[in-house]
Amino acid sequence: ERADIAFLLPHQLKYLPKRYFDVWISISALHEMRRQLIAQYLNAINRLGRNIVYIKLWQKSRTADNNYIAEDEYPIPANWQLINRRSPHPIQGMFFDAIYKIKPK
Repeated sequence: ERADIAFLLPHQLKYLPKRYFDVWISISALHEMRRQLIAQYLNAINRLGRNIVYIKLWQKSRTADNNYIAEDEYPIPANWQLINRRSPHPIQGMFFDAIYKIKPK
């Protein structure tokens, strides 16, 4: 509780209270998962976050279940308001990034 930054393992997320984090950052991680796990992580972020989400991902990537996922196919929760999106990313041209505001349900 006293830490400014925390690195957690996936199985630890269920122990955290709702709206625990002010800012959630995910860089080059979600696109390496199966689609079902991507959805689970985004739902966990939605439960645990209370303000801002930043994601940076490949514009198109092969997921762990050997399917492709494109930037417009991520199951972004309906209560996330897009603040800014860059596609392509200005430095890493095969990536996109986006900032969302989590609106209360």
